[in-house]
Amino acid sequence: MQKIGYQGVYGAYSSIASLNYFGEDNDFIGYDDFKTMADDLQRGKIDYGVFPVENSTTGQIYRTLDILKYEKDLFAIGETIVEVNHNLIALPNTTVDDLKFVYSHPEALSQCLEFFKKHPHITPVSYEDTAKSVVYIKELNNKENGAIASSLAGKTHNMNILSTSIQDMSGNKTRFLIFKKVLDKSYYFADTAQNAEKLSCYFETKHETGALSKILEIFSKQNYNLLSLHSRSTKKNSFEYGFFVDVNINGIDVESLKNLLYKLEDNLLYFNLLGIYNEFKNL
Repeated sequence: MQKIGYQGVYGAYSSIASLNYFGEDNDFIGYDDFKTMADDLQRGKIDYGVFPVENSTTGQIYRTLDILKYEKDLFAIGETIVEVNHNLIALPNTTVDDLKFVYSHPEALSQCLEFFKKHPHITPVSYEDTAKSVVYIKELNNKENGAIASSLAGKTHNMNILSTSIQDMSGNKTRFLIFKKVLDKSYYFADTAQNAEKLSCYFETKHETGALSKILEIFSKQNYNLLSLHSRSTKKNSFEYGFFVDVNINGIDVESLKNLLYKLEDNLLYFNLLGIYNEFKNL
């Protein structure tokens, strides 16, 4: 039985992602924050960590990526995607008109703006986690309070689901990467890269004119298709940025990949190969 870490409590979308990827016959451990989970993964207290990295509505999830970009020993070996259906949850025998406050994680609230426009008598309130917000309003035991979370969270705590799928956009999905500790990435790379489909990395360019263009040219000359490119402040110096990149490597041989990585490292101030894995296809 493997130990799987995720952020939140049972019923959170991260717990759903963990169950989807690993199945039920494992030991699942919920964490209050991603940094503690990453630290426990480094220490060997858990075998895998499930980290959300991107949402189809709100974009990159930097509260996790900012942790992972400097974790050199953590390596993504897979991905899974969870369809995010936000539900309005309340105490039994409660109506929408009874509600004055609705609690949820800030990202979930930001994905349900149209709901709050249609119900101006309800005030959104930020809370640390979607599923935990359900636990919180149950403890408050006041019909003025509701929560936005998964249907699993509502059913787990015997709460009333007033409305389903209240998010602004249909097809709202969150992408999760599955990380493990890998001390020798070069050995793991040689063993898995041949059949992999995606590569994720983070890098910081040299402080000179055309530095980013030079890196992009390396990808272009070797016919790599960049799936995404996002800048992020390094927080080392003002207005200095690093870049997260996802690359399609389907059909690329191992030697070509090694050559790519060597060239990147030679031309960068910092480079971290975040993972090599297969694309999730089951939606």
